[in-house]
Amino acid sequence: MDLARAFLATARDDLRAARVLLAEELWAASCFFSQQAAEKAAKAWLCAAGVAPPRSHYVSAVLSRLLRGRGETGAGAGGAGAGGAGVAGAGGAPGAVGAAVVGEAGAAAGAAGAARAARRAGAGAAGAEERAGPARGARAAERRLVELLDELEEYVTEARYPERGAGGYLSPYGRLGRRRAEEATALAEEAVRFVEENLLER
Repeated sequence: MDLARAFLATARDDLRAARVLLAEELWAASCFFSQQAAEKAAKAWLCAAGVAPPRSHYVSAVLSRLLRGRGETGAGAGGAGAGGAGVAGAGGAPGAVGAAVVGEAGAAAGAAGAARAARRAGAGAAGAEERAGPARGARAAERRLVELLDELEEYVTEARYPERGAGGYLSPYGRLGRRRAEEATALAEEAVRFVEENLLER
């Protein structure tokens, strides 16, 4: 099994864990494993493109730069990676890319909220491109993967650590409920399905 398929297999297992935790009403843990499933599916996609996946939970910025390097980014996808060099594709140097990404992990985490806001402001663009033809539809599908990662990356910290509220610190199990966990699982399922359907065709 190559690295891309190993990441995809791990994504499937994380998604299965998210579903089990959802059934057990462990909402925060289910949200986190949903994020993990989408992250590892995206890392499988990066490996298949010849890009070393970052040692970071924040993969949306890397995938966004990969699309921008091909000239295929949409209005919402560029926020998290602004100001950085392009990501090497299949002919590039994955080691150098990986090192650069590790150094930018903190910046990517800080920019995730801004990227989500920009993406939501231009949410109709991907659907319009998909209707324009198969090639544009494929590019829009990849941008949708970036969107899914953006949505789920908030759970990297929110689903794991207590946060201060009006009455003191509150556990993530007291903040995240069924609706958030169900939404996160649905997003993760879409991300894994996209990579399954497209990676296995390569």
